[in-house]
Amino acid sequence: PNLSALASSSASYMVSSSPITSGRQPPEFSTSMISPQKRRYEELLDAEPRTETEAKLQTALRESEERAERYKKRMRGMQATTVIQNTYVRRTHAQLQEQEEKKKRPKKKSRKFGDGLAKLVTGDTFYQTVVEHEQAAEEETAAKEARADVKTDYQEAIAIWTRNEEKRVARVNKKKADHREAVKEWERERNAAKSESRKARWTKPKLGPIEKQRPKPTMKSVKEKRDKQ
Repeated sequence: PNLSALASSSASYMVSSSPITSGRQPPEFSTSMISPQKRRYEELLDAEPRTETEAKLQTALRESEERAERYKKRMRGMQATTVIQNTYVRRTHAQLQEQEEKKKRPKKKSRKFGDGLAKLVTGDTFYQTVVEHEQAAEEETAAKEARADVKTDYQEAIAIWTRNEEKRVARVNKKKADHREAVKEWERERNAAKSESRKARWTKPKLGPIEKQRPKPTMKSVKEKRDKQ
């Protein structure tokens, strides 16, 4: 549609200078039916042309059919891309709406009796309420600090594991390279022994056990280790 038609439709906000809010619904996209590929004019294309004009017309018809099929393939690809993009836009739009709704919700009060309204309480009730609130706040702070400590330990454990893994890979690669060289040396000795009608002076070297990768640390394993300490 042209801009004037778009301006008079429900999607007029698309051409407006005002900011687009999440309350605006994305424009609807309607797919079109694209018929499957099929060969037409088989008799005309398979027939033997009797004149030069018939041959030219047959060539033109074949080129026209091939061109139409290319257009159809292109349309299928464009429509598939548009459907995927439309899905992405709608999911992003829904997430943006949810994010904005969360910002509008009133935040919970962090203090008891901190809403400015009058309360009729006894001294014991007030004291017990304050104690419970302070205890809950201390527990929440301790839990946050514990999570931060676990995260720090996890990052350190990953760094150590990565360094050790790089060293292990280097050792394994060196062992394999040394083994390949030893096998080549043995093959030369074996070939020389055959030509000299004797036995090889040593047997084919074996690679031996390969150092295995150690388990990679996880947040769970780091937390369990920290809890045991």
